[in-house]
Amino acid sequence: MALLFGAVIFAIVLFLLCYQRDVKSFDKYIAFIFGAALVLRIVLAVLMPGHETDMTCFGSWAARIFEEGPAAFYSPDHFTDYPPGYIYLLWPVGAISSLLKLKFLSGAHILLLKMPSLICDMVCGWILWKEGQKYVTKSRALLLTCTYLFNPVILLNSVIWGQVDSVFTMLLFVVCLALMKKKLFRAYLFFGIGILIKPQMLIFTPVLIAGILDEVFYKEFTVKKLLKNFAQGISVLAGMVLVCVPFGLSTIIAQYSDTLGSYPYASVNAYNFYSMLGLNWADQNTKLLGISLKVWGMLVILSIVFFCLFLSKKWGERVEKYPLLCAFSIITMFTFSVRMHERYIYPAMLCLLFAYIVSNKPAYYRSYSIFSVLSFLNAAHVLYFYDPYAYNADSIVMFVVSIGMVWGTVYFYYTLKTAKTSTVAAEEEQKKFEFKPLAAFGKDSTMKKADYVALLMIVVLYSGFALYDLGDHEAPETFYSLETDDVLTFTFRQGNVPNRLSYYIAPWQDRHFAFTVDNGLVEYDCGETLLGSVFTWQEVSLPMSTIEGISAGADGKVDSNVIITLRFRLKDINAKLIEFVFMDEAGTVIVPENAAEYAALFDEQEMHPERSSFRNSMIFDEIYHGRTAYEFVNELDTYETTHPPLGKVFISLGIKLFGMNPFGWRIVGTVFGILMLPILYLFAKRITGHTPISAVACLAFAFDFMHFTQSRIATIDVYITFFVILMYYMMYRYLTTNVEKEPKKGYLFLGACGVAMGMGIASKWTGVYAGIGLALVFFVGLYVRYCKKQIELSHVYKTIGFCMIFFVAVPVCIYILSYLPFRSYNNPDSGLLQRMWDNQLYIFGYHSDLNATHYFATPWYEWPLMKSPIWYYSGELENGLREGISAFGNPLVWWVGIPAAVYMVYRFIAKKDTTAGFLLVAYMAQYLPWMFVSRITFIYHYFPSVPFVVLMIAYSLLQMKNNMSKKQFMTLLISYGCAVFILFILFYPVISGQPVDSAYVEKYLKWFDSWVLIS
Repeated sequence: MALLFGAVIFAIVLFLLCYQRDVKSFDKYIAFIFGAALVLRIVLAVLMPGHETDMTCFGSWAARIFEEGPAAFYSPDHFTDYPPGYIYLLWPVGAISSLLKLKFLSGAHILLLKMPSLICDMVCGWILWKEGQKYVTKSRALLLTCTYLFNPVILLNSVIWGQVDSVFTMLLFVVCLALMKKKLFRAYLFFGIGILIKPQMLIFTPVLIAGILDEVFYKEFTVKKLLKNFAQGISVLAGMVLVCVPFGLSTIIAQYSDTLGSYPYASVNAYNFYSMLGLNWADQNTKLLGISLKVWGMLVILSIVFFCLFLSKKWGERVEKYPLLCAFSIITMFTFSVRMHERYIYPAMLCLLFAYIVSNKPAYYRSYSIFSVLSFLNAAHVLYFYDPYAYNADSIVMFVVSIGMVWGTVYFYYTLKTAKTSTVAAEEEQKKFEFKPLAAFGKDSTMKKADYVALLMIVVLYSGFALYDLGDHEAPETFYSLETDDVLTFTFRQGNVPNRLSYYIAPWQDRHFAFTVDNGLVEYDCGETLLGSVFTWQEVSLPMSTIEGISAGADGKVDSNVIITLRFRLKDINAKLIEFVFMDEAGTVIVPENAAEYAALFDEQEMHPERSSFRNSMIFDEIYHGRTAYEFVNELDTYETTHPPLGKVFISLGIKLFGMNPFGWRIVGTVFGILMLPILYLFAKRITGHTPISAVACLAFAFDFMHFTQSRIATIDVYITFFVILMYYMMYRYLTTNVEKEPKKGYLFLGACGVAMGMGIASKWTGVYAGIGLALVFFVGLYVRYCKKQIELSHVYKTIGFCMIFFVAVPVCIYILSYLPFRSYNNPDSGLLQRMWDNQLYIFGYHSDLNATHYFATPWYEWPLMKSPIWYYSGELENGLREGISAFGNPLVWWVGIPAAVYMVYRFIAKKDTTAGFLLVAYMAQYLPWMFVSRITFIYHYFPSVPFVVLMIAYSLLQMKNNMSKKQFMTLLISYGCAVFILFILFYPVISGQPVDSAYVEKYLKWFDSWVLIS
């Protein structure tokens, strides 16, 4: 989520630069941009604790160097694997921490530990900006600097992870500049400092050698020049030795030896050539083609030396030579050498970007972009998902990124030979960033009779499926309450005693009872009986077979005058029992002789089902969300407090209208699922202006399996998805409204968007993700309008003021008011604001600390592929029939959405298509944050992204229309729509709970072994 904020800020800054009205006012952006980059880093540094092991090491080293001094720092009793250069940087950190008495790894302490990396990030950006002006225009230099300062992989490494790669990268940058400017002593000095900071600086030794050869040997060689440079080199080396003396020279030599020899593996989480072969964490002595990987690594290093010197000689005075050689060295080393960590490719980004700036060869910028994405995925996956105790060698992310890294390296090699300087003038280059208007401009997006007919047909058809067999309309409701040690006493006559109890209870769940049986002579202790889930028909066995005198007397005869007494003593604080049904082995109901004493427990026996199913009981998270809605209705203490209340308030409306039964707690969610369809149709029509495409899009979403399943169970995901669709539709309407001519109409859509956002956040915190995407498209749209002189500055101020009301004040009010029915279990008498605030702290703590596991949990990258559906319900019937409810997507929607999303990226980048960009933002705002969530996740978390998958498919179809005849295109549309619906019909039994032959499921529906659809 933090990185998403960074992306939003970067995107806004980018558009600010691209749509400047006045070059004279340019300088005012510099302070803003660098200030925003600094503030973002400080905020992220405090909010994100970093890599626990690394931060603990840095914190303890800072304290140790300050307390013990350099002489005692390195000790066999302490793990200290960093060289003295960085330890010197930690010395003042330790001093300040001690002076201010900062708590170890508190927010302030972590910020202090990350400060060297943070500062070096900013210095790299400043040098990039200052040096870039010598080769390109100011605006372009600043724009490209922004792509570095706000690059997610740069933020991830230095600010979020807390690593120190930016420190030696800054030094490497200075070395490059020194070589370019023929300042060899400066290059020696900063190269030596870099080695003291991180031994990885040695990877760039061939580049330094190339610089020495260029300046000393190839260019007017003289003995005097040779001796001068030799003396300079020796003086730097002597300085390095002096720096190390306080730590002990023998200690430092051993330290470097140990560090350079550490991690003897083919790859240490570097997703490279060896990881692609499945050799991550493999011993470096493993053979490949008869040669050990260690030897292969040495051959790679020798190749780097040879090619660096060869290319340096060949390239002569090419201005980008040194940054390009640095990029070549580290990329080759990372991809093909051994013992590489996931972060070692980090300097390549700065080197490639600077090479592009000084040469104006776009191929280098493409390589910069490729390695930025791949490096980010590598580092993020390791930081958030790597578990050394449960290492997954078959990770699909590792394999795909490794392939990408090898491909990116080959492409980079190709650019070294083919890269050409762009001949486009700076002004024309600037225009490339100017985007086309959103799709609604120039399209007839008004609804016509054909639209209403198509929409009505789809809504009616879907509603029939959605409402059919939603659940029973009746369920037991009267209850009997107990408190601790209260006893339930039930009497039966000998020979007519039950051995099973079917029960239906209200909150709370998991009620423990001490169970005894009295046969008239002896009272037998039968242990403990547990009554489990609420509002769910369940059974427990009663251990009667071992008790004498139950079925008959000692003489084998039944005496109906003998009374058998069953007693249940409550061991918990309280219990609320709705219905008890006693049965014998054959399932015959046996009513206690004294049932009248407990009338509430036996007054609804006719509602007892033949078997428990989704039709009469709660399934999956309904036991949390549906149960909490019941508590809202009855003003009870709130049980489910891990999400805001509004979604459960909606569920409670159905309970108020139809009673506490399956239909009642599900109907509102189903109605919301139906209401999504008109909004999505209007959205598709607004984007495409094409009735058939809009109809197919609406049909595809209607009969997507996830939409169908999630709308028919009483959980809160349907509500957040509904409001996400609504808020983005309203924002799109605002952005496509001519606010100069129709300002009131624009404000109407904008206000509705803010209200929808508030409702979404009050339903589930993931609404905040959607809000970040809205902020991005809103500010970009507003600024573009201003720069194109479509609106005046006064209108900008009014609009922002309006947004402060509808995107801040109104959502806050909605959020607070959603807590009106909420009652805190721990503090039931607290006021509205207090219980709202206490719950925010609890929600944050719960989701931050959640370490639960679940068989059907799936990571984010498996969701679009539908590797593992989540299984909500199963039932067994006779004759091989089974029932099941699973949540996953319609393959013709989700799988087709993958290339559609890639196509949107292409259109946004290559065609400057803002509609594609809008859909990507809407899609990724829901999806991207889950990539950084370390707790368990489920495929239903992808549900809010699915509407935008459908819209991306619709927009892709619109582009295809231009390359096909009308007949061909309509054939394609009809075929696709029919295929989506046919798949829905085929899978309907396993997403609706309808009885189905298990052989049919196994043969036709179980496409993968990981698809568990029935029991």
